[in-house]
Amino acid sequence: MEQQKVLRDTYARARSGLLIMLFLTVANLATVVLLKSETVFVFTAAIPEIALSFAMGNYYAPEGKLYIIILAAIVLVSVLVLYFLCWLFCKKKTRWLTVALVTFAVDCAARVVLFLIALSEANTTGNDIDLLPTVISFVFAVWVLYYLVRGVGAARKLAAAKSEE
Repeated sequence: MEQQKVLRDTYARARSGLLIMLFLTVANLATVVLLKSETVFVFTAAIPEIALSFAMGNYYAPEGKLYIIILAAIVLVSVLVLYFLCWLFCKKKTRWLTVALVTFAVDCAARVVLFLIALSEANTTGNDIDLLPTVISFVFAVWVLYYLVRGVGAARKLAAAKSEE
């Protein structure tokens, strides 16, 4: 009985971590758009951040590139809606937490690729990059991944215990 309570608490923490990540990502994107800020908070999902940068024309000359803006906006909204649906539905159906875990793992891979591209550009141009935000961003991503993995594991153990009864 005590073990099941621990597993349920672990699952609840995973859901909370997912919601915190989603909230911080939305707050970050809203700050960038509404305040026209160039500062990006590090506690955020990477794919929506990358999509917003494309939508705002940070990686290309925006003239005549409406389709890129539309595609980036679709990606941004789709990922945010997916995370929200995962959080909402995983309360009843635990497989939605697995979907969130896979999605966030892809997001982390995108973060790593983006970092490697920035590092390559810095080496080519001789510019320095500030590693502190990147390190903090990676630590946050590992924290979210850790709780999602633990939550998925807890859900599986709870399901196994339920089927044994």
